[in-house]
Amino acid sequence: MVSNEIGFGKGLIHVWPNPSQGMFNLQFEGLMGNQVDVTLYELSGRRVMTQEFHVGSDLATLQINRHLQPGTYLLEVSNEQHRTTLKVNVK
Repeated sequence: MVSNEIGFGKGLIHVWPNPSQGMFNLQFEGLMGNQVDVTLYELSGRRVMTQEFHVGSDLATLQINRHLQPGTYLLEVSNEQHRTTLKVNVK
């Protein structure tokens, strides 16, 4: 199991497991009080899901649990100041 870590403004976002069976955990570190939009896309650009999430503590976790076909997806996290995208894999 691999955990991806990516900077987001002054904080960090951890995504695990990657690859997964369709359930991903997003942990937001150092982003307390931020509202973020989490969007999952197929590589074709089709949006699979969008969810708003208020980071209510300094170490908050959001679970994404979808019945996804195996493949690679793009997970985008954004707010008014920042946007980042990383690849996640479903086996």
